[in-house]
Amino acid sequence: GESGDVAVMFDDRNRFVAVGLWDPGSPIRIKVLQSSTPVDVGAELWNDRLAHALARRWELLGSADSDALRVLHGENDRMPGLVVDLYRTVAVVKLYSDAWLAHLDEFLDVLQAAIWSISGVVLWLSRRVANSPLASERGLADGQVIRGTVRDGRTTFSEHGLRFTADVRHGQKTGWFLDQRDNRALVGSMARGARMLDVFCCGGGFGVHAAA
Repeated sequence: GESGDVAVMFDDRNRFVAVGLWDPGSPIRIKVLQSSTPVDVGAELWNDRLAHALARRWELLGSADSDALRVLHGENDRMPGLVVDLYRTVAVVKLYSDAWLAHLDEFLDVLQAAIWSISGVVLWLSRRVANSPLASERGLADGQVIRGTVRDGRTTFSEHGLRFTADVRHGQKTGWFLDQRDNRALVGSMARGARMLDVFCCGGGFGVHAAA
């Protein structure tokens, strides 16, 4: 089969086990989307998974002092190999499996319909996906704007009332380590009256929280 084909697994008694996306170039050949009960793979499933992820996290994004959030956490949201970060009106999609390339346009349609405020989408690829023939055939590359517009790649956002700028096209990872948001707040809460060395600083997130 081709990368991204729907793969269905059965046990030795021919009973359904799981369904996922076929990824022949990965040591984990099937990115499992659902086990135990069958499900149709496509836009309806992407919409369901995204809706569940947003329901868990939307109140975090809607708080007055923060407007950037990791919306989709890959395996943790039963979308293995796919991460989505949201910076106000800019979404950054990172793929860790080229199995998603065949479903990318369909997923982006669902994403933009679910989060109507998105004005631009930037694509990031893992090293393996970036070097895959499928990415080359589609002309896809790191930092590429694949939907809408993203002005010069830099976007501003708030985190715990502090203003930051992320370079979503040329920066580290997806532009900012949004999954460390709570840890930065924790360090800030411990830093009053203390001296701190910010080692391996990328965008100053930990240092700025500590200084504030």
